Parts: sequence; structure tokens; C-alpha cells
Amino acid sequence: MAFDSWKTNVLAACLGFIVVFLLSIKVNLLETSLTRGVFAAIVLLILMFVLRFMYRKIQKVPKQNVENQTTDDAAVESTEEDQLNTSDKEEQSEQQFSEEQIKAASDAIKDKLNE
Repeated sequence: MAFDSWKTNVLAACLGFIVVFLLSIKVNLLETSLTRGVFAAIVLLILMFVLRFMYRKIQKVPKQNVENQTTDDAAVESTEEDQLNTSDKEEQSEQQFSEEQIKAASDAIKDKLNE
């Protein structure tokens, strides 16, 4: 029997009924013990449905994370390629400036810093 079955809920409810009934019958009347056992069974049945629901949600989360991770990896690879392409373009653009232009720009920057 799998945990992800309604039979698990019923089994937990029956066990809860039996335990509460047996513990309650020693000090209470039969009617009171049955009532408490039924209430315990109902509470356990509902609690098991909630726990099963949460269990299903937890199982689905890693699958979604794996899918997101693979798309993130693809995005990272493409950005790395873009960065390599932009660094190549920057090197090419640096080579296009003449030495005179570079010296003039550096002199202008030195003048601004000295002011």
C-alpha cells in the first residue's frame, strides 16, 4: 500500500479509533468512548488528507526545480558566450584608436584630475 492512497487515510483513522476507544473505555461509559473514538477517527482522517496533500506538493517541487535549473544553465551558457563576444568586440574597438587619440584622452583626464 502506497502512502499516496486514500486507504492510508482510512487505516490511520481506524487505528486512531481503536487506540482512543481502548484508552477511553477504562474510565468512561461505552457511549462516551465510542463518541471520542469517532471524533478521533474523523480528525485523523482529515489530518491524513492534509498530510497527503502536502506530501504530493513536496514531491512535485524538485521536478520543477530541475526543469528551472536546466533552463537557467542554458541562460548562463548563452550569457557567457555573449560576454566573450563583447570582450572580443572591445579589444577590436581599442585597436581602432590611434596613439595620438589615446594620448590626447589621457592628457584630458589628467587635466581634469589635477583641477
